[in-house]
Amino acid sequence: MDLAVCSAIGTVPGDVLREQQAVWIAGKTLQLDAHASVPLAIINHGCWMGELPKAKLDEIDRPYKVAFECTGIMSGKKRQFAPNLRLEFYIKAMSKSA
Repeated sequence: MDLAVCSAIGTVPGDVLREQQAVWIAGKTLQLDAHASVPLAIINHGCWMGELPKAKLDEIDRPYKVAFECTGIMSGKKRQFAPNLRLEFYIKAMSKSA
């Protein structure tokens, strides 16, 4: 194999040409108490990225609740089935380049 595009946590075999950093995003008006449960929107594409927010919050013993969760297919249909869903009040991890 000459080139592979993959998602992974930790080390991967071979030479890494580029890495994408995962970042947290939230609505501009979101204000949370320092000890409050963090509401998460999990857009799970069947990879580690959907589990990353929960794992990172578990590492620091920060409580969270999954307020919204769907597969990548359902996230594209969100506007059709739930146009008033206000995801700006939830927190999601995503690729920095997105």
